[in-house]
Amino acid sequence: MILFFNAEKSCLCKIGKVTNIQIDELFIGHQAVNWVDRLKYLGLHFCCQKQLIIDISITVCKVYAAANAILCRSRFVSDIIRLSLMESYVLPILTCALEVVSLTNSMIREFSVCWNNVYRRIFGMNKWESVKLLQYFCGRLDFVRTLHLRKLQFIRRISSFDSRSVMRECVGYYSLSKEFKDMVSVLCIYY
Repeated sequence: MILFFNAEKSCLCKIGKVTNIQIDELFIGHQAVNWVDRLKYLGLHFCCQKQLIIDISITVCKVYAAANAILCRSRFVSDIIRLSLMESYVLPILTCALEVVSLTNSMIREFSVCWNNVYRRIFGMNKWESVKLLQYFCGRLDFVRTLHLRKLQFIRRISSFDSRSVMRECVGYYSLSKEFKDMVSVLCIYY
């Protein structure tokens, strides 16, 4: 099997102290690969700076656009059906590949506000009203717990690999981290 790379679909970015240094072009075949400051991978948008930073603003805009599209086409549908549509079409946009990246607390909070605003729009609530009880009585988890549950399911799938797998070793080390222990404790409290 021969593997070919496409220079038009590939890109290069500088991360770390080398962001100010001029680096020569890289060629694949006879085509130069472009240098970029931003890239998209696994549905996430990254900014290449001194650190690799996730740009969540594009995802949030896509969530609001998808939610508005569903809401304007489902005016005469029951609220539970609208919520089900949001969970089927909007929540996957919001949670795409979040299991595999480490988010800051402010990013998680912004995603949570976004998902709570979807609830507010469906059920005609004001911005200052809490949706926690509504989510509870609808039998739904809030965004933070949904994210934690998705991460734990991802970890469980990885840990089912061959016992000698590199990924399984990574999961073993991750399970010793504070982030993992906090995630498990938060979910256990509510189950």
